[in-house]
Amino acid sequence: MKRFEKWQLVTAVIQTLLFAGTVIIAFKQCGISSKQNEISQTLLELQYAVSVEVSYDSSAKRLIVANKGQGNIYLWGKQTRRCGKSGRAIAAPDYSRRVLLYSGGSIRVVADQPRGPERRNNSTF
Repeated sequence: MKRFEKWQLVTAVIQTLLFAGTVIIAFKQCGISSKQNEISQTLLELQYAVSVEVSYDSSAKRLIVANKGQGNIYLWGKQTRRCGKSGRAIAAPDYSRRVLLYSGGSIRVVADQPRGPERRNNSTF
C-alpha cells in the first residue's frame, strides 16, 4: 500500500468510529430527552393540581380551609333540612353560597353543631 492509501484507510476508520460514537450518544440523548419530557409534563400537571389544607381551630370551633395550589377553586356546601313528620334530615347542594378561594387564600367555616330548634336549618358554609 502506498502512503496515500494508508492515509485514506486511517481517515475512513476514524470517520467510522466518530460516526458510531455519534450514533451511540444520539441514542442516549433520546433517553434523556424522553425523561426530560416526562418531567416537563409532570410540572405542567402540578399547575392544575388542587391542593387544599384543612385544619381545625378548637378555640373558635372553626374549620380552616386553605388553598395551597396555584389555581383558584370554588367551594360550596350542603344545606341540611328536616323533611316531613319523620324529621329525617336530607342534604341538598346549596350553590347560592359558593365561595371562591384564590391561590394562597383561606376561609373559616363554622364547625360547631347548634342544639335545639336552630338545628333544623343548618348550613355548612
